[in-house]
Order: sequence, then C-alpha cells, then structure tokens
Amino acid sequence: MAKEAGKKKGIDIHEAASHIRRVRSAWFLGFGIDNYPNFPKLENASRDVKQIAAVLQEQYQFDPEHVILLLNEEATRAGIINKLDEMVGLLSAENDLIIYYSGHGHLNPQTQKGFWIPFDAQPGSTADFIPNSTIKSYMEDIPAFHTFLISDACFSGSLFVEGKMRSAGNEAIEELDSRASRWALCSGRHDEEVYDGNPGENSPFANSILSELRQSRNSELNVGRLIDNVVMQTRAHYRQLPEGNPM
Repeated sequence: MAKEAGKKKGIDIHEAASHIRRVRSAWFLGFGIDNYPNFPKLENASRDVKQIAAVLQEQYQFDPEHVILLLNEEATRAGIINKLDEMVGLLSAENDLIIYYSGHGHLNPQTQKGFWIPFDAQPGSTADFIPNSTIKSYMEDIPAFHTFLISDACFSGSLFVEGKMRSAGNEAIEELDSRASRWALCSGRHDEEVYDGNPGENSPFANSILSELRQSRNSELNVGRLIDNVVMQTRAHYRQLPEGNPM
C-alpha cells in the first residue's frame, strides 16, 4: 500500500548506458541542504547525501579524496556553481562522476522549467535559483567518461521535459560501457512534489537508493540496475514516481 512520509521537499529504464567501473577513477559530488534561512527547513537532505557518500566509500571503494560534499551554508549558488566549474577543469575521460542534489526544487508554472534552490536563495527571485539548463550544460561540459546525476527535489523530473527517452535495448553492458554517457535519476516527475521523510530517517527516494546500494554484491555500480530497482521500489511503497533517463 502506498504511503506518505514526512513533509514535501519543495515550495509551491531501461538498461543504462554505463557501469561505474573501477578501471576509471570515480568521483562523488554531493549537495545537501536542510537549514534554509529563507525557505521551509528540511529534515534529511544532508543526512541522505552523507550516508550515500559513506556507502560509496565503504562498499564501492570510492577514494575519500574524490568525495566532495557541500552541505547547508556551503551549498550557496556560488558554491555549487564554483564546484561544478572545478569539475570541468579537474576531471577527464579517465574519471566517472556521480552528482547528487538533495534540497528544494522549483517549477515555473508558465514555462515548465525547473530549478534547484541553493542555500542562499530568496523566495520569488528565480535569479537566485539554478536552472536545469545550467545543470544540463555542466553535464555536457564536465569531461568525465560517465556522468550520473541524481536529483532528490520537487519537480526534479523537469530535467527530462525537453529531452527524449532512449533505451539501451539488449546491447551488452560491456559494449555500452565503451561509450561515454550522461544519465539522470530524479525522485519525481516534472510536476510532482516529493517527500523529505520522517525526521532522522531518509527521504523515500534516498532510502530506495541506499537499500539498492547496500544489497548489491558487486563492487561495480551498475547504473541501469540501480535506476530500474530504485524506480520500482519507490513507486511500490510511496506516492511518488521517480524517473531515470539519458540526458
């Protein structure tokens, strides 16, 4: 039976084309914001990011020096943009990258375009927000071989509104891994508010991700399997519909 969990995190699959493999050096860039000064506070955003980072280090051998977290007051608009800029210059095709955002999201009802809301944003000032178009541009510009974006925010599925869904079909994972890729997994549809979870727990979406990561017996992160299982698990237990697609 579907259930709701905690307050909503907002204001108003295919076989994926990548493994995150150990032959390349994997990086994790996490943004988590709970203590908004100008928007309703969240309970679990920074906790989710920290726990996922810990599992990637403990179970998937991510180098601690390659795990970068910007939490709460660190995750300002300038802080997020500067860190993404840093990734453009720092990474290469010898790297894979996971970007994880957990915080408030915004959808412009007229344009149907979505935004991240950084720590220092002011209500009603979209100039303070980070548009999906900016995130997509960084996904293209960061020269990592595989880049996998995970967004746990209201209206996060708006990342896909302008794009088309593609499937990897029946091609072998080994062949798929030979091609550079850009994939995203979002906690809800483009017009959907999502839940933060009960205090001291995890968001429903993050809980599904953590469950899948912990249950896997493979030290390689299979993005296709992760997307499929997280979408299925979250849809089965909560009133929200995650989406995972190529960018």
